[in-house]
Amino acid sequence: MKRAILNLKMNIKKSVKHIVDSKIFILICLFLFISSVTFGCILPTNIQNKSWNEINNIINKQRNLPLMLSIFFNNTRVCLYSLTGIISFIVLINNGIVIGIFLSHNSVNISTIQRILYILPHGILEISIFIISSAIGIKFLYELIFLQKTKCFIKNIYSLIFIIIPIIFISAIIETIWIYIR
Repeated sequence: MKRAILNLKMNIKKSVKHIVDSKIFILICLFLFISSVTFGCILPTNIQNKSWNEINNIINKQRNLPLMLSIFFNNTRVCLYSLTGIISFIVLINNGIVIGIFLSHNSVNISTIQRILYILPHGILEISIFIISSAIGIKFLYELIFLQKTKCFIKNIYSLIFIIIPIIFISAIIETIWIYIR
């Protein structure tokens, strides 16, 4: 049992180090995300309306699963895609634009402050993990293409298992509770 706990601690430390070593990529992804949120906020109303309807259609299609599991599986899938590096930019831009639309769309009859407070409880974890997953994925592509490192994908898997999935799970619980108490 002690050995299993030591292995777990060691793997968590490796995962945290891998994330810390990705800080320049995290900053790039943070900039891209903030730019996308800004873009979503300034989109013309007709595009926001169309996007808002699409978002609601996607949410309604996921109603078959219990809400917490739906949120968890969706966010895990998004982070897994991001870790491959191939669609990291698309994930960041898409999520940023969606949040920008939510913050500024006029069909939601609450103030911008209330919208921010709605996102805040789970968003701190969820958005951070999306940014970190994307940064790790972009770093993976960079190392693979420019440095010919092939072992870096294993580090991504460790980060996914020991850091990202547990935080996504916690975020899904918070989001579910927040939705039901609202």
